[in-house]
Amino acid sequence: MTEEKQYLFARAHVNYKFYVTPIACGIAGYKPEEIAPMFFEIAHLENVYLPLSFWKVLTNKMLRL
Repeated sequence: MTEEKQYLFARAHVNYKFYVTPIACGIAGYKPEEIAPMFFEIAHLENVYLPLSFWKVLTNKMLRL
C-alpha cells in the first residue's frame, strides 16, 4: 500500500485503530530511520499508533523542518 493510500484509508476509517509495528526493523536489518518516514503523513492521525522508535525519528525530522 502506498503512503497516500495508507493516509486516505486511515482517514476514511476513523472508527478503526491502526497499531503500526516496527516492521522490517528486526531480522530484515532496516533501521527505524529508514522506515519511519514512510509513516510521516499519517503520524498525526488520532487513530494511528506508531512505535516509540518511529516517533523519535519523526520528531527529529519535524524539528529540522
